[in-house]
Amino acid sequence: VRPYGQLQLDATDPSKGSTYDTCKLLDFELEVAFFVGGPANSGPMSMKDAKRRIFGFCLMNDWSARDVQKWEYVPLGPFTAKNFATTISPWIVPTEALEPFKTATSAGKQDN
Repeated sequence: VRPYGQLQLDATDPSKGSTYDTCKLLDFELEVAFFVGGPANSGPMSMKDAKRRIFGFCLMNDWSARDVQKWEYVPLGPFTAKNFATTISPWIVPTEALEPFKTATSAGKQDN
């Protein structure tokens, strides 16, 4: 089911107004999500803390209604069309499961 929103009738002529209809430009961004344990952060997490506190990963999708977003963005800024839904995969891959595949970075030595 596609989300509904206010859409511009004619992209080249805003004076033609808008309509309330289903999204025609639906997309999603495939991302990686991290599951972090421990106390709440009081600032940026160091790499050392990240290695100790991240216990798993999963795939995440950030769903966007781009045509609805275009209409509401000017002059109001992004609202719910920017990402009207977020979904994650049903599996968490523990960090230990990825250890055998660990390789050096192509960026060279990193101290931070």
